[in-house]
Amino acid sequence: MFYRTSLGTPTENLLEIVLLYLLLITPNATTFWNCRRRRVLSGQISPDRELWLTRLILRTHPRSNETIFHRQWVMRTYYAKSVNTLSMELELCEEIADAYRLHYGLWDYRRFLVDQIGPTAFEKELMRLDDWLSSHPTDASGWTYLAQLLERTVRCSVPRCKELVVERLSHVNSLLQSYPERECLWMFMRTALCLLKQLDRDCATDFVANQTELFPTEARPIIAELVKIRRQFKSMESYFDWAFEHGLTRFPRVQMSWTELLRLRHLFWLGRNFLLSREDGNIP
Repeated sequence: MFYRTSLGTPTENLLEIVLLYLLLITPNATTFWNCRRRRVLSGQISPDRELWLTRLILRTHPRSNETIFHRQWVMRTYYAKSVNTLSMELELCEEIADAYRLHYGLWDYRRFLVDQIGPTAFEKELMRLDDWLSSHPTDASGWTYLAQLLERTVRCSVPRCKELVVERLSHVNSLLQSYPERECLWMFMRTALCLLKQLDRDCATDFVANQTELFPTEARPIIAELVKIRRQFKSMESYFDWAFEHGLTRFPRVQMSWTELLRLRHLFWLGRNFLLSREDGNIP
């Protein structure tokens, strides 16, 4: 490679030009990024220039995971203690997420940023996500990230964590009125209900009692039964007996739609998680 030659500065300048050209057209080449890392570590390229370059590339190649990995390396190595810089990165993440949906590498980078900032960033990030998911309600990666962020919020005992969970539950409940066919919304609701149950079981039960509008008319008496019942089942077998008696384990109709199946699965999950006394019943 050019950097191994002893021709001096002209060759270094040529290497910089060649690397820029190659990365602009093939940003997923790990070898090129490794070469730039060596140059950054040797002081030949400033970290600020790398942030400029990776931002430029991500705006033209938003799905480039190697570019995101390199940017994360720069942030971890040179800006890990700069809260302002880390916070500004969250805005870039939102911009890239708008350009390319289901971007797993980007959401993983966003998790890294929030973890670096710490619990003080959790509530603001939750509010930012509320707005973004209202505009992108079908992006499963965003809902997975929100569920993980909410789990971190509860685990770190962030102030108002119970209220934050309830607010997210209300939000996803309203979105399910318009998008009942999106499985990612149902899965997030289960995670949030489990978190609320850990914080306040009575509050979680009350929320379930108000979910009847998500289900067809014939299922609403079962919801009422789930809420009013006083005893918990001691085994999965006894719960299955109860579920069969109330029609939760009927063989689905051949013509059952995807939305109907999602509702039935959620209904069965509610019974298992709110009636079984075993803690390991809390499975989303």
